[in-house]
Amino acid sequence: MYFNSVEFYTILLVIAFALLGVIFVPKNKQPVSTKIVPMRLTPESQSNGESSHITLTALPGGSALLAHPGLPLHMGETVNLVVHKSGDTLKIIERKGVSVPAASLDSQGEALLTMLQPRTYSLRFDSEVTGQWATTQFCNVEGNVKTIPLSY
Repeated sequence: MYFNSVEFYTILLVIAFALLGVIFVPKNKQPVSTKIVPMRLTPESQSNGESSHITLTALPGGSALLAHPGLPLHMGETVNLVVHKSGDTLKIIERKGVSVPAASLDSQGEALLTMLQPRTYSLRFDSEVTGQWATTQFCNVEGNVKTIPLSY
């Protein structure tokens, strides 16, 4: 008779919701740190106007060098990277800075990312300058060089 009572099904429902809560509890989120890293721009003499990839080079001590060739800029424009880091997840957004109208040129941009540690990162790169993006894994171990193709 007890299996046909309202109390039995109420207790069963409470236990089921408690189990669902335990199963689907969210992971502990790591704090997000955000840094703005200016890119050093140098004119490219052999550029064909293509900005189809970025190159990440792991340096000693956990730093990494990000290079983006073929940036279509005007003289006087700057580019900054906004780097969001949370645990082993990186989101890098490439944005234009100060602009003074002048002639166009293709530039190579380089930025030193010093906030990294030697580990494997899940990377999302968005360029507001070119409208391209990429997602990949990057193993930040000294000497590792990874060329990452960009998509529209």
